[in-house]
Amino acid sequence: MILLKTPKKELWQFFYEPNRGICQRRGSHIPQILYPDGTADFDVSCDRLGNLHLITTNQDRDLVYFAHDGRNWQQLTLLKSRGTATAGQFRLIPADRWQNLFYALTLDDRTMLVHHIIDSPAPPTVLDRITGNFVCALSDCDDIGIYYRKEDGTSVARQYIWSQKKWTDPVLLPLEGEAADCLHIPDRGFVYLSRTETELHFFAKEVLTVEAVSRLSPSLAYTDNVLWMLWEDDGRIRGCRSEDGGLHFDPPTRFLSPAAPDLFDIRPTRFGTTVCNRAPGDISDGVSSLFIIGKRFSEF
Repeated sequence: MILLKTPKKELWQFFYEPNRGICQRRGSHIPQILYPDGTADFDVSCDRLGNLHLITTNQDRDLVYFAHDGRNWQQLTLLKSRGTATAGQFRLIPADRWQNLFYALTLDDRTMLVHHIIDSPAPPTVLDRITGNFVCALSDCDDIGIYYRKEDGTSVARQYIWSQKKWTDPVLLPLEGEAADCLHIPDRGFVYLSRTETELHFFAKEVLTVEAVSRLSPSLAYTDNVLWMLWEDDGRIRGCRSEDGGLHFDPPTRFLSPAAPDLFDIRPTRFGTTVCNRAPGDISDGVSSLFIIGKRFSEF
């Protein structure tokens, strides 16, 4: 499920249900079907004007884009499916007034990481051949950081410098396992998190390793000048906190939390004093409680 808050403090929920497609719920209203032909792989974002944007594929594997102007949804097919190519792992990042779409395009036995600035005359750009997940984040000045594993298994990070409209060269990261999360925090820049079956690996200037076996994907959250590394442990939430941007973390702490928490994607990633891409929590009667602030839940 994706939770979204607009600049006008309107709350939206977007989720996929079998036989109903992509659904939406605004505030406490009754959920509605948005796109019955949509798939479980989708993303949604909100621009600075409060307009909503959604990307997904349909049953024919076409790349389909929706924009909401405050009243109505407009639908556009960005890319018609050809052959056996399949797009997925969608991520929409709003920079300035543009929607930056990232996705993995799989053709035969190779997967390519694609960057597409929607409504820009520039064609989509293939950044690299990748394996596994990729994660990305937005800085205060609209630069975009992305972290992924190349086809040969090495972990790398790149940045899109928005003011120059260009990508930096890949930089090797000393991280093992799958890409799990990426954040941009003040005075530190982009920081990265990976996971293996038994460990979490955090990297800012040095690698920090924490033993963790988590049912949910681990996440990072920066709130009130504190950086958190959060994961699920046997149905409960554990976390490490850092007050120096990730140079040092306190020992892991287990928090009081609902049993069997879920993991929610957050859009936009910056709201109030908090920055995060996803957060563990639970949902009841349409109200989501997220574990991202200290030792308590915050309603979203």
